[in-house]
Amino acid sequence: MNPVRPLPLASPLVRWHLRHVVVIWVGVRVIVMMALAGVPFGRTISAPPIPFTTMLTGASATFVSVILTVALATLDRRRIGAPLLFANMGYSAWWLTITTGAILVISELVLRVAMYVVARATA
Repeated sequence: MNPVRPLPLASPLVRWHLRHVVVIWVGVRVIVMMALAGVPFGRTISAPPIPFTTMLTGASATFVSVILTVALATLDRRRIGAPLLFANMGYSAWWLTITTGAILVISELVLRVAMYVVARATA
């Protein structure tokens, strides 16, 4: 008979990892928003303005956000010594990277859905 394994989210270490990635993602998204707010994206004066929501959910903003968040989360985990702690708990570095990417994909999807709902509600 196999023992019942608890869900990974039952571990406080995994919940810390989730919070850690989401906090870094929110910070990176705020920085990306501030950077995009001042960039005209090569538009000419006669070109129509690009809606801010389109810039926030665009492919380039998403790509930059994901790459920066993975890099910053990895650097910060190394700074505090988390890879050794996670390895002692049975989670590999690949697990950390893959779950970071999965958390970011889910966060980006939630952001896109929220932007769509807000756009539909205000239209």
